[in-house]
Amino acid sequence: MPSGSFSELSEKGPWPDYIEHYFECISCGVKFCLVVDTYHAPEEDGRVKRMEGVMQETFDKLYGHLIAYGMNLIAAILILIIGKWVAKVVSNLLKRVLLKSKIDATLAAFAENICYCAILVFVGIAALNKIGIETNSFLAVIGAAGLAVGLALQGSLSNFAAGVMMILFRPFKIGDVVEAGGAFGRVLEIQIFSTIIMTDDKKKIIIPNSKITADKIIIHPK
Repeated sequence: MPSGSFSELSEKGPWPDYIEHYFECISCGVKFCLVVDTYHAPEEDGRVKRMEGVMQETFDKLYGHLIAYGMNLIAAILILIIGKWVAKVVSNLLKRVLLKSKIDATLAAFAENICYCAILVFVGIAALNKIGIETNSFLAVIGAAGLAVGLALQGSLSNFAAGVMMILFRPFKIGDVVEAGGAFGRVLEIQIFSTIIMTDDKKKIIIPNSKITADKIIIHPK
């Protein structure tokens, strides 16, 4: 085993790990053993520092992304809350304007619901776009679904359009005795999709509005 003073061994350079160094104590004449088990070479210290730098940089980037996403999420929630409030205010205002214009209450309520739902759709799309969700494909899906529903409900939509025209132009009103859509009787109710007529023998006939507007309407005196 090598022996010598502490200064002589330290001048030879870095110590290898887990090597027993023996030193001779001149004053006492005894030998003792010093075990080095926690020594790190300078190049190992450099690697550790580089790893710490990479970890710190990754943490900073992750923290920045979390902050940005959190702010966008809060903004999206605010968009939903404010947008829902705006939709309610606008739809109620539209209903009041229609009622003041002597529009039928059924049509005014229907227009209110349509306005409310339309605004909510745009608000939802804006909120999704705020948090980074691509909305182009979402709009394409909504358009395709709307086309499919429109084709499937073609007959109902024609009845709806006819009902709106009847409510707006009022060819007859509730209580009139009419002959329309192949039926004769007194008008009980004019709805969006159909009209209810009471015959002389107390039978209720529900006629689709598109059938009424597609044929002649005869109004009899009461």
